[in-house]
This record gives sequence, C-alpha cells and structure tokens, in this order.
Amino acid sequence: MKSKRSYSILLGVILMLTGCVKTPSYNPKSLKSIALKSDYTGIENNIILRVKKLSEAEISHLFGKRGEQFENHRSPLIPLHISIHNLSNTSLILDPKNVTLDSLSYRAVSKHLQTSSIGKTIRTIGYGALTAILTTGASIVGVLYGYASCNDSYIDNSKSFINITAPLIIIATPIIAFIKTIRSARTNNKIKRDIREKILRKNVTIYPGQQYDTLLFVRAVDYHAQFTLTLIEENKNKTDKSITFNVIMKKNNFVQSTKGKR
Repeated sequence: MKSKRSYSILLGVILMLTGCVKTPSYNPKSLKSIALKSDYTGIENNIILRVKKLSEAEISHLFGKRGEQFENHRSPLIPLHISIHNLSNTSLILDPKNVTLDSLSYRAVSKHLQTSSIGKTIRTIGYGALTAILTTGASIVGVLYGYASCNDSYIDNSKSFINITAPLIIIATPIIAFIKTIRSARTNNKIKRDIREKILRKNVTIYPGQQYDTLLFVRAVDYHAQFTLTLIEENKNKTDKSITFNVIMKKNNFVQSTKGKR
C-alpha cells in the first residue's frame, strides 16, 4: 500500500517535470495565405511586382509565437514579402544578387526562430535536480518530524518515499531531457525547412503566367525603403534583357508604373 502511494506521488512528480520545459509547436503556413495588399506595386511589360513589409499580425500568422523573435531579438529583422506575377510571354530569372538589399541567408534567419536543444536539456536536468532536492528535503523533514513526535508510521512512510522517489526521479530526469531534446531538434529542423522554402536564396525562373512569392529578411539596421529589383528575360539567343523596378516603399497602397531598363 505504501509502495503504491509512493509510486502515485512519483508519477505525479514526473508528469510535472515533463511539463516544466515545453517545446512549442511550429506549423508552416503558405505565403499565399497573406493578402496581396502591398506597400509597393510596380507594373512593366506585363510584369507585376508587389512588395510588402509584413505586419505583426502577418508575421504571427506565418510563424506563430516564434515570430516575435524577429522584433525582440538583439538584432531585429524586417521580413519583406515579394510577389512577382509574370503575365508576359517570356520566362524571367530572379537572382538574389539583383536585389539591392543586404538580405540574410535562411540559416541566419532560422536561428532567430529556433530554440537551443542543449539549453532545453540543461533546464530539464536543472528542474529534475531541483525537484529531487525538494522532494528529498521534504521527506527528511518528515522523518525528523516523525522522530520528534515519536510516530513510527510517519517515519517509515517518509523513509520509503525517499528510498523510492529520489532515485527514480534522478533516473527519469535524463530520460525526459533526452525526449525534450529530440522534440526540440525536430521542431528546429521543421523551422529550417520552412524558412529555406520561403526565402529567396538562389536563382529562380518565373515562367509565363506564373506567380512567384518569396521572402527577404533584412536586418533592421541595414534596411532602407528604396531599392532596386532587376529581372532578366530568358532568351535563347543569349541577348538577355533586364527589367529593373525602382522600389520605393510607402505605407499606403498604390500602383506605380516603372521605367524598366531594357
């Protein structure tokens, strides 16, 4: 009976320990779920370019609670949503080098959202050690109280609790820490894949009739509201022509016709 009671208490302690360090979930969302109201819209040669600085609500929609790290990080980031709709008869090439903003790699951006697996392990072990110390200390107090009150039953229960609970907590803690580490690592990998798919990181071909949506992440200190974005027309004769949009970001929505360099 005493053992069952001790194991019941132990189960409660382990469940409490498991919930001490949570691993927030991460559910990727499509960029197309963001409204196309833009801070800049340029039209040239049947090509529509829209650029939008994501709002807090849109960041939260795409990245959940973790999105707050873009602003709260020691090096805040500004996410820009770029949408290109190719209504021309020519394929277009978008090269990250042809955007005059100092954007970050997907690895650098991912680090803003990811949690430290090692940190979770250390915190979980710390919680476990603290729990073991508190439960053992409480049991020792119980033993001393039993001696002081000459209550043999109280002394036996407290000793039994120490003998069963403390060692099992010490054993259970690294197991729980391992589980937390695995969960954290899986979530971090999911974040990295999502950012990798969303970010503009290499040359992209935008075919006739296709709409391409991507993100650029710029450090707040490097951001400027005026920049250029150049598209290259794919040409079999190797006489590629370029179309340059002179982007000027504004808070209100408007349509601006650009003069492309050809």
